[in-house]
This record gives sequence, structure tokens and C-alpha cells, in this order.
Amino acid sequence: MRNPTIVATVVGILALTGSAEAQQPITIRAGTLIDGKGGVTRNAVITVNGAQIAGIGASDNGRVTYDFPALTVLPGLFDTHVHIGAHFGKDGRASTPGETPAEQALAAAGNAYALLMAGFTTVQSVGAASDVPLREAIASGRIPGPRLRT
Repeated sequence: MRNPTIVATVVGILALTGSAEAQQPITIRAGTLIDGKGGVTRNAVITVNGAQIAGIGASDNGRVTYDFPALTVLPGLFDTHVHIGAHFGKDGRASTPGETPAEQALAAAGNAYALLMAGFTTVQSVGAASDVPLREAIASGRIPGPRLRT
């Protein structure tokens, strides 16, 4: 039985390597690149300069910063309806009575991280008061997460 294809996003790689603005340009070679418009490139090289993708092309077998021949890179996913702070309580139920604001904030931050690692680069929250400080923390780079629209 073949191993399932592992999916990675450029944003996920950048999140794991730190702030994109503080880095030198990097190149990522991926076994497959899905461009989001129906195109597929094999053995693709993506050049990232700061927080911007500077170029995408076929491999010229030059030196790359990250070499992922078995991975697939795809555009970031969007989810237009999330409850980013929703989570199961200590009893395993969808209610969280007695939870402190800190526990709620940690759960929301964990959800944001999980969404980012799943490939979601933008999410639309249906709106809760706690979404605003979470959105600001993500936008300022203090915690990893997808762009949060609320």
C-alpha cells in the first residue's frame, strides 16, 4: 500500500521557520505544485522573498533551501464560516462552563494553529468578542494562525 501524499503549504513552511520578513530569500523544491487554476507542475521550485512568492518554475537542479520531492504544495485554503474559539470542554462536551478567559484564549490559539497546519491561510469567523484580540495577535506575528476575518 502506498503512503498517502503529504500536503504542505508555503505558508505552513514559513510559519515553522519564523517571521518571513526577517529572512533571506528561500527556495522550496516540491515534487508537485498545484497552482489553484487547474495547472500542475512536477519538480517545481518556489522562490519566496520575505512574505511574498517571488517566482515559480520548473526545477533547474540548482541549490534549494528546502527540498521536498515527495510533497505537494498548493494554494492556501479559505474557510468562510468558522467558530475559531469553539472547542470541547474538559468533560468532552461542547460546553465549557467555568472555563477561564485564559483557557478560552488558549483553545482559540490552538484552533488557529491547527487550521494553519491544515492548509487554511484565511478564515472568516462568524464573530465573537474574543476574535478581535486573536486576529491582532495573528496579524502581528505573535502567534501562528491563518488570516482571520471577523
